[in-house]
Amino acid sequence: MIDFLASLPVEAWSVSSGVGAVLLLAMGGTCLHLWRRDREPGLWQLGVAALAISLFYALDATHLNKPQGPMIQPMLWLPVLMMVAIGFWTAGMSKVLGLRGGWRSPLVPVLLVPPLLVSLPLMAGIPLPRSTGNVVLTAVFIGVAGLAWRQRQREPGAGHGWVALSVAAIPALALLVHFSGAVSFALRYLVMAPLAVSFLTVLIVTLRRRTQALQREVERRRSAEVAMETLNASLERSVQQRTADLRDMVAGLESFNRSVSHDLRGPLGGIEGAARLADEALQRGDTAAARTLLGAIGSQAQTSRALVASLLELARVGDARLARRSVSLESLAREAIADIQRQSAGQRLPVFNLHDLPTVQADADLLRPVLVNLLGNACKFSGGQAEPRVEIGAEAHDSQLTVFVRDNGVGFDPDRARELFQPFRRLHGRGFDGHGVGLSIVRRAVERHGGQVWAEGRPGEGACFYFTLPTSDSP
Repeated sequence: MIDFLASLPVEAWSVSSGVGAVLLLAMGGTCLHLWRRDREPGLWQLGVAALAISLFYALDATHLNKPQGPMIQPMLWLPVLMMVAIGFWTAGMSKVLGLRGGWRSPLVPVLLVPPLLVSLPLMAGIPLPRSTGNVVLTAVFIGVAGLAWRQRQREPGAGHGWVALSVAAIPALALLVHFSGAVSFALRYLVMAPLAVSFLTVLIVTLRRRTQALQREVERRRSAEVAMETLNASLERSVQQRTADLRDMVAGLESFNRSVSHDLRGPLGGIEGAARLADEALQRGDTAAARTLLGAIGSQAQTSRALVASLLELARVGDARLARRSVSLESLAREAIADIQRQSAGQRLPVFNLHDLPTVQADADLLRPVLVNLLGNACKFSGGQAEPRVEIGAEAHDSQLTVFVRDNGVGFDPDRARELFQPFRRLHGRGFDGHGVGLSIVRRAVERHGGQVWAEGRPGEGACFYFTLPTSDSP
């Protein structure tokens, strides 16, 4: 086949040279266009190389670059054009293959040695055998094909294997022409097809790489969009929670104003009146009456102090820094029961039924007032029963622990269950001691742990208070 093609007259190759020039011109224009649009590495160098090779074939088609025998005649423009084409092609391929340093890689100058060996004699006016020049120039293509094959192993799936095969076809064809004994100038025409295929392969690989990059960008943006939606949902929940907290705070402030105007004004007014009467009694010399009035003053002061202490405890629970550590719920419950028994010495207390309680990761200083207030309320509201009972236990569900405190006391209206945890709200009026702050302390302490609190009950059937604690260490 090669001998047949080589036997054709030189003029028969003019048409193929023109076709090759147009084809490579299109390849060069495409490379430059894609580089201008996408800024893909290496495409502009390959575009310049394709234009230089197109000019070479255009000169051949116009009879300005016709081969004359087995020797390459010294012409200044020929080695310059060859160095431009091979130099830019080598630099562009190094970029496409992703070599370290790109065209600044030390391998690029090594690959430019063969064209220099061919160009220098021609520049010096020394003719060069075509077969020798062809064989020497194959080293460039063999080197680039080897680099592409090596990059195929380092960057699998990028298409470097196809680049290696398309480039390797050029030196393979050159060696076949050389060892077949055909005329050496036939190579410039035979190599047009694999040369165009190699440019086309590089364009396909580049477009494939661009597509993969766009897919990764789409996935990244989709992930960012999902993350943004999640963040927006989280922010919305936070805003709703903050709004609910502000509503509770406003309601608490309103209740606080009412409590201060009523609960504190009463004791303070009593203290003022008792102090005035005690003073009058002392002026009369009635010390017995003065002592009685001083006792009343002390009782009223103690009531005021208890209210202020409750307010301070509510503020502390809301502002304290959460410090999680292993805490035994059973130990905290027993401490709370012992504390209630000490404060109620001589009084009738309910029977405590304490179930097994686990160890949790929590802040003991914040969790202690939760149990103290719940158990204290259970004792207070079940005290009027014939056989008062208080039960405390816990159940694990998924990633949280639910703790309950149940009593058989007076209960409450279930329609007003949400009001229980509002500051200074007392569903039973003045029938029981207290300032309506204890359950607010419970709610704030539980929510600081990431849990929830609620209550169930019916009038005359007792009540059960629940709160949850996360079983993970996350705050």
